[in-house]
Amino acid sequence: MTQFSETILMCNFFMPFIAFLVLSMTRDLVLREYNIILGLTANFLSAIFTLFYIMPTFIFSSKMYYIDFSKWFSYGNTDIFFGLCYNTLTVSMACTVLMITHFVITYSADYMSEDPRIETFISFLSLFNFSMNIFVFSSTIFMAFFGLGSSWGNLILTN
Repeated sequence: MTQFSETILMCNFFMPFIAFLVLSMTRDLVLREYNIILGLTANFLSAIFTLFYIMPTFIFSSKMYYIDFSKWFSYGNTDIFFGLCYNTLTVSMACTVLMITHFVITYSADYMSEDPRIETFISFLSLFNFSMNIFVFSSTIFMAFFGLGSSWGNLILTN
């Protein structure tokens, strides 16, 4: 895969985390409506981008693509890497997760419009979305457990 495609995959993977950081840091600086729109837009773009660009790429090629970031640890001859795995199953699951998260955020923006902490709720939903991306795209079982555990932790924080 080309460098451009790898950059696109990484941007799509980290977009919910970037939305979480921006929403968390600008909660008191930006109008509340703009923060809600930012959260909606980031998750919507990630879902649409996965659906129309990344999904057709992997469905029609039926290839697997790995991105290894760094080594977590070594035990004997075994190296455990922090990396991502892209294939047809992971991309279709990510599209499902992203679309459901987008619909939840859209519903919450209207339902919780009078709540004073809606920005916090939407930022935690973006963090939940990112941790589900970790779970779905994980290349090792250790990373999958990390993503699943942090997603359930974020889900508890939103309640």
